[in-house]
Amino acid sequence: MGTIATLNGTREPKDATRRMIEAAAVQLFELKPTDVDYSPISPEELAAEVPTDDPRPLLINLMSLVPFADDELKPDEVKLVDSYAASLGVKPAIVTDLNRLDDDRYKLFVYDLVRRETPIFLGTNSKWAEIHEAAREMRLHFGDKTATERYERLQELPEGTLGNTFYRFYTDRGFAFPGEKDSLGETITRHDCLHILSGCNTDAPGEINVAGVETGMVPGGKGSQMLVEVMVVFQDDILLKPDQLEGITAESDEMDPETMMANIRKGLDMTKDLFKREDFDFWGSVDRDIEDLRQDVGLKEVEGYIIPPPASEATATAKTDGDATK
Repeated sequence: MGTIATLNGTREPKDATRRMIEAAAVQLFELKPTDVDYSPISPEELAAEVPTDDPRPLLINLMSLVPFADDELKPDEVKLVDSYAASLGVKPAIVTDLNRLDDDRYKLFVYDLVRRETPIFLGTNSKWAEIHEAAREMRLHFGDKTATERYERLQELPEGTLGNTFYRFYTDRGFAFPGEKDSLGETITRHDCLHILSGCNTDAPGEINVAGVETGMVPGGKGSQMLVEVMVVFQDDILLKPDQLEGITAESDEMDPETMMANIRKGLDMTKDLFKREDFDFWGSVDRDIEDLRQDVGLKEVEGYIIPPPASEATATAKTDGDATK
């Protein structure tokens, strides 16, 4: 990571990138920030140092975060990531993402990202189940009053339960429940539960942080694609066409390196994957206490259950409520 950040020792690492690398040392490798060595290491030297049974894809995923953290994707950095991936004999999807973004192949990047994310968010383990769930999601987008009413009844559950907290999380932000017009359907439900359970907000830094939890939580490094998606939009200021449709504004430099790495650690420590149906049943958990659920899934050092909405979302909700009164 240090070699990429310094471009083989030819420059000083940017502050945000340096902080991210040193936070990775602390959170993921139990080192001190002062233990980080920025001396260049060649791809061949790295391959000789890393045993074949080590999690090589994880190492490449971490290296790949450096170009994203630098606010702007630099071709020289991407080439270095490619050379390390080749030397270790692995090529995680994040490396392919980097290459496509570096070549301005945004449509292909978005298409493949959605293709890979869909089965994860749907919690499916077969093509048939994926098709079934996708069809159900399509019905929700056309409107399903029964589905919406089921979510609205969550307000009747006691405070501190997942269901009541989920209801307040949505209404405080003016989010549409599944079945309502312009809702994101039930695909996003598990992601939003992770916001609640991990304590990550829904502003740009919060989306980066919850994607960090997903990076650690989803096995096999597949969760890193969620982090790539939000880093592109909120750290590198690259607006992708689908984001325009969802009303998302691209921004830059929204990453807090220490918090993001702490959330990756938080995800790695989890004992259950909220995206897997066998690990987490939303409707079977709505009457459970938030703290009990956190203990069950292995989320540590998270306090409280109500996350105040970001100022922009609170303002939007107030305006919506005011218009409704009129």
